[in-house]
Amino acid sequence: MLEYIYSMHFDNLKDDILTQKLSNEQLFQKHFVDKETYFFSTGHVERNLEYTFKKDIAEVLEIHINDIYIVGSGKTGYSIKPKNEGGRFDRKFELKKLKRNKSDIDIAIVDTKLFDKVQENIYDWSRGFKITWVENIYYNEGKFPVPINYKFLEYLGKGWYRPDFAPTDFQIQTQKGELQNILNKWSQIFDRKIAFAIYKNWHFFKKYQLETIDLLEAKIKNGEL
Repeated sequence: MLEYIYSMHFDNLKDDILTQKLSNEQLFQKHFVDKETYFFSTGHVERNLEYTFKKDIAEVLEIHINDIYIVGSGKTGYSIKPKNEGGRFDRKFELKKLKRNKSDIDIAIVDTKLFDKVQENIYDWSRGFKITWVENIYYNEGKFPVPINYKFLEYLGKGWYRPDFAPTDFQIQTQKGELQNILNKWSQIFDRKIAFAIYKNWHFFKKYQLETIDLLEAKIKNGEL
């Protein structure tokens, strides 16, 4: 059943790309924003948990629930990341049966005030970015030809807070608590990792998604997918 749903969703996207009736921005809205979330609509967990999950995140961050989007294969049922385009949600786990191979639940948080506050906090934490970090819990020293904080600042300039480039000791928190505590709670409920990114506004969020859709579109039109 899940194989059928996955195929249906991916084939619908391919049809819309090949018929060229929708712009890529319309494709993004239809297939990656408006459609129901695959993870919550296919029996992996109770459907009504999507609202509670988002509500918990919105409350701790003191933002509106509509500023939280589920993205990635958990949203669509398939991946659009380069080198894994069309890969089905949890396919690697189904093959290897190892928990670490379960697909993540990826969320995008799009809120200008939150982004600005996080930027201010890490600026203060790093004493105006005078502190450098060459490794964190995601990457060892030498992974990149520059210190990791350079990669962090590169994406910050793109309106994107990437926690995998942030220093290990930096936590996002408000008077309501720490975001990571909420993510840990729901990671246990979903029995899989939850990853997040914060975007300054819709412009930066949309631009990143459209860049990935452009790459996917080229492969589909070339018959590679």
